[in-house]
Amino acid sequence: MLAFGNLGVAAGKVVVQGWLYDVKNTASPLVLGKQYTDVATDDAARLIAHKFADEIILRLGGGISGIAESKIYFVSDRSGTKNLGNGLRRQQSAPTYPSRFHLAFATNFS
Repeated sequence: MLAFGNLGVAAGKVVVQGWLYDVKNTASPLVLGKQYTDVATDDAARLIAHKFADEIILRLGGGISGIAESKIYFVSDRSGTKNLGNGLRRQQSAPTYPSRFHLAFATNFS
């Protein structure tokens, strides 16, 4: 498999094209071709990359959804107070829980 893409920015929009080819299938090598358009921000470009990664997993995984657009949240009390975090960043104070660390997985269903 070979995945590649193209990114362009014009008039405040980012346009990303991505392709996935099966290089061993010379009769019909194109597995996936997608184009995404969004506002030209770092976050939008990152989200588009994650959407394309999820689409690749969906195609190669026999219909199993990818997790690239998912976010992992946790509760930690390392600072002495319980905090809800996303990745390595603190989001907000968290409710009181009995254990020292909790982990939750949330996926984007839109």
